[in-house]
Amino acid sequence: MKEKIPSLNGLRAISIIFVLFGHVLINNFKHLDAPGAQIGVNIFFVISGFLITLLLIKEENKFGFISLKNFYVRRVIRIFPVYYFILLVYFILQLSNVFHLTTFSWITSLTYTKYFHYPVDMESEHFWSLSVEEHFYLIWPCIFYFFRNYRIHFAVTIIIIVPFVRLFTDVPVMHLFTRADSLMWGCLFAIYYNKILSYLQSNAKKLLVTPFLLLIACLVTKRIVTLFFPDFKFLEHLTIAFAGSFGTITNICIGLIIIISINYKENIWFSFLNNRIMNYLGVLSYSIYIWQEMFFSESLGIFSKFPYNICYIFIAAALSYNLIELPFLKLKDKFKMNKTIGQLNNQKQLIN
Repeated sequence: MKEKIPSLNGLRAISIIFVLFGHVLINNFKHLDAPGAQIGVNIFFVISGFLITLLLIKEENKFGFISLKNFYVRRVIRIFPVYYFILLVYFILQLSNVFHLTTFSWITSLTYTKYFHYPVDMESEHFWSLSVEEHFYLIWPCIFYFFRNYRIHFAVTIIIIVPFVRLFTDVPVMHLFTRADSLMWGCLFAIYYNKILSYLQSNAKKLLVTPFLLLIACLVTKRIVTLFFPDFKFLEHLTIAFAGSFGTITNICIGLIIIISINYKENIWFSFLNNRIMNYLGVLSYSIYIWQEMFFSESLGIFSKFPYNICYIFIAAALSYNLIELPFLKLKDKFKMNKTIGQLNNQKQLIN
């Protein structure tokens, strides 16, 4: 597979559009049960699991092993700079008496533990998903490295257990224990990438549209159950566990859509995902996600009013990407395995 995987930025763009749509409805139009944000985050989760595992497999196949050190350095370079920069902005706004984050909120934000108690304030509550991702990055590569023969067992165990956590417990939906299966589904789709692609290609006409239709059905089913069967709480929990914005069937559909989107290039969907606008939105998606809640905060007054806040979100995202993220991203190449091996070989030559 090529270094740059097609369509993923387009899928990230769709994810962030869903997130913004949901948050506009919730914050600007007060539709508390608005659709969008959760499915957007879930697409991000499945993509993360898929991409990280695919890169780990590629590195292992090429060199026979993976470098955990390089992996974690690359993740830090990618995630930390803009994240801690926005916390610095929040701190300045708090000193200016604009924001009022609690001490506990600061602790959970600084330590990537937000999902343990995310609804403290709206300005930082969206960091729950980043804390879920960070803990995934911490755990999965170690499982991948140290327990090679048990990777699939680990992923399948998480995939089986988590839906029942959603079904039978009161653990919040914005929590690692209720969303880890999304990431693990992405991992499994990467591990079985070639087999799934081969199956899709042999049954192309029958299956290509199916995951799209099924995903829509999952989202609609959740709305129907909530609207027409409000008193049947178990039915609602059952739908959340296996359908809705982040249920098992939903995750499977997203995984299939990712593989279809990457490989089937002669169609409108591929062209749509890979056009300049969608690609650019995908590139900015992390920055947009980081900055968006800030401009939904009523503490900012006119800066939080729709549609001006959407403009401010994109301006902040573009500035932070170009001025903060991009300079750090250029450092990532230094921690690629081929670079590391090349440096080691040069050192050996010097010694000899």
